[in-house]
Amino acid sequence: MGRRGLDGPLEVVEEPQTLFEPMLCQHCENAPCETVCPFVATMHSADGLNQQVYNRCVGTRYCANNCPFKVRRFNYWELSKKQESAFFRWLVPRIARNAELNTRAPMQMKNNPEVTVRARGVMEKCSFCIQRIRAAGSEAIREGRPTDHFPDGAAVPACLEACPTAPSRSAT
Repeated sequence: MGRRGLDGPLEVVEEPQTLFEPMLCQHCENAPCETVCPFVATMHSADGLNQQVYNRCVGTRYCANNCPFKVRRFNYWELSKKQESAFFRWLVPRIARNAELNTRAPMQMKNNPEVTVRARGVMEKCSFCIQRIRAAGSEAIREGRPTDHFPDGAAVPACLEACPTAPSRSAT
């Protein structure tokens, strides 16, 4: 007299499949990650974004432990430099090849100058593409428009721009 599906053993799946569902920082108003950082590397900006100051961060990982959404990541690799360790070459051979290509002079120019280069040993998080928000604000100032509210589509984060499911672009 039990529920259907709970009466017998569960079905065994021989080839389980996993799915990666990206989750961005929710930019909490009272962010628990901000209160635990001993170096104040995590703070709120004037426009309400939860920001990470990378040159203050020493990688204690307290913020990652306190993040309710688990969206903060520790940067274990110095990907802008060629990796020499055998462990690195064994663990991620494709990244090692890409790191070798990235250290050549013409390839270094591909790095986006508007995005902070993070060093090894710091916590990383979604910045909600603050450089795009600042560019939209600068454009509004040049055009004499108010900067407290942007029209739809003025500052689109990269994740929304690159999303293959093309969610509503006016949600930004």
